[in-house]
Amino acid sequence: MISEAIANQKNNGVINGSISNTLLRGCTLRDTDWVYGVVMYVGNETKIFKNSKPTARKVSALMLLMNKMLYSVFAFQLCIIFIYASISSNWTRDNLQS
Repeated sequence: MISEAIANQKNNGVINGSISNTLLRGCTLRDTDWVYGVVMYVGNETKIFKNSKPTARKVSALMLLMNKMLYSVFAFQLCIIFIYASISSNWTRDNLQS
C-alpha cells in the first residue's frame, strides 16, 4: 500500500489517491515520521459529516421521575421558607411594639 505509493513516486512522481491510502475523519496515523497530505473535501455536505450526529442523552424513566420529584421538593421548600419568613417578620414586628 505505502510501498506501492513510494514506488510510483520514484517512477513518475505521481501518486494516485485511492481508498487504500485515504484517512477518514477521526482516524489516527501512528508510527510515521512524516506525512504528505491532501485535503479532498471537508465541507458540511460530506457523507461522514452528515452521518455524524450528537449522542442522545440516555436517561431512564426512573431518573426523570426523580428529577421531577427533586424539583418539586425544592419548590416546596422555597414556599415554606417564604411563608415562615413572613410569619417571623409579622411576629417580630408585633412583639417589638409591645
